[in-house]
Amino acid sequence: MRIKDRQFNTLVVQAKSGVVGFKEAYAKFVERIRIIHKSPSLISNYGRSIAAIALHFGRVPHEISVEEINSYLYRMTVHEKQSISYFKQAVYGLRHWFRLFGMEEKAIAMPSIKKKRSFLLYCPKRNAN
Repeated sequence: MRIKDRQFNTLVVQAKSGVVGFKEAYAKFVERIRIIHKSPSLISNYGRSIAAIALHFGRVPHEISVEEINSYLYRMTVHEKQSISYFKQAVYGLRHWFRLFGMEEKAIAMPSIKKKRSFLLYCPKRNAN
């Protein structure tokens, strides 16, 4: 087992055993992701982020207020120096989670993630006449 797999399994397993209701809710989450044919890495990445949030608060994510989640995300990115990838995975994972439990308003209330735009420089070929 790779180190990344062990970290994923550790967080998810800890949340399943340590957070009331997480095991059942996570099973529903995984089932839903598989039904809509998302990749196994999405389950792994989003699952790890969701499990970390559940462990931090000691509650399943759909029982945590948007304000608490925003404070957590702020602390993780500013004070704990987590990467932008961590932030994105947490936000996108929470959006999936909230929609699964019929909480569209919470999904919409998650922070927006601005896409970086890359501009291609167009240089026409010069003819060697």
